Formats: sequence, C-alpha cells, structure tokens
Amino acid sequence: LTFTVIGATLYEDAIKFAPPAVALTSRGTIVDNGEPCSFSSNGKLGDQVAIVGGGELKIFDTSTNTLSAAIVLPFSDPVMVAFIDAYFLINQRNTPTFWFSALEDGTTWDALDFIARSGTSDNIVGIATAQERVWVWGLETTNQFYNSGDADTPFLPYQGTTTHIGAVSPWAIAQRNNVFTWVAHGVE
Repeated sequence: LTFTVIGATLYEDAIKFAPPAVALTSRGTIVDNGEPCSFSSNGKLGDQVAIVGGGELKIFDTSTNTLSAAIVLPFSDPVMVAFIDAYFLINQRNTPTFWFSALEDGTTWDALDFIARSGTSDNIVGIATAQERVWVWGLETTNQFYNSGDADTPFLPYQGTTTHIGAVSPWAIAQRNNVFTWVAHGVE
C-alpha cells in the first residue's frame, strides 16, 4: 500500500500496470497546515498506518480501510512519526521530548510514556529510525537512542552518538538505504 496527502485529502495509491498507471482512492482528510505530513506503519501485524499532519495524529486501519478521527494525545502539536520495535514514536514541536505509543497500537498513548533529551539542550526538530536506532535531530545537535528492553523507559541514549550538527527543519531530513542526509544547522 502506498499513501499520499494532496491538499487535505489522504489518498491510497493503487499502482496498476495498465493506463492509467495510478488510481487514487480518497481515504479521508488530514488537516492541511501547509507543512508536509509524516507517515509510518506497524506492518501487517498491526494493520496501522500513522499519519501526522496539521498538528494531529490519525491512524488508517488497513484491515478495515478506515481513517480514525484525531487521536487524543497526552501532548500537543506532534511533528513527525516513526516506528521501531513495536512502538510508534512522535516528536513534540518546540520541546526536547519524543513520545512512544503502546506496543503495536498507534491509538494508545500514555501521559508517562515519553523521553526527554537530557544530554543536549536544544529542542527536537525531527525523528526517524534506521538499523535498530532512533535518530533524533535538534536544531544544534543530533543523537541516537536504542531500545533497552525496559517496559517503562524503553529508549535510552546511545553513548557517543551526539554530534553538534543539527537539522534546519524536519522536512530537510532524508533517508535512503538506512543512510540519512540532512540540511545541517549548527556547523561552524
């Protein structure tokens, strides 16, 4: 399945091998605040695609082809969503905090399930996952976290991974073949 948001409409792309090459099926609406949307999926085991757009989180259930209303979160203004080790992760705008969901469930978020960056003082700009690590970009620094297996605080800083190069925006971070590139901020 492939999804895209055009304007305020979420579409599922059904790629066909005969013209027209792409058939778009409307699956609901996402708030359009002028910024790109962020997507992540928990795969076939969870049947959920998480979409963050316009400061809201919505979940598309691939087993029923339905889009939820905005999920009630214990925080405001989500920016980006990622998925790793059965957890959805979301960074909160203008804070040093990222949040993790219940296992395999992007609709359930606990008010105590967050990680606050303590080794750096800048707010989180963006978040992504690759090779069993959570990458966290601030405006001035970048660091990585790993899943420790602890049920209460699963994500811990990966020692020695903090760099003093941040990202200018969440939409200036790209990933290809588990390698990240970004438009840097903080480079002297």
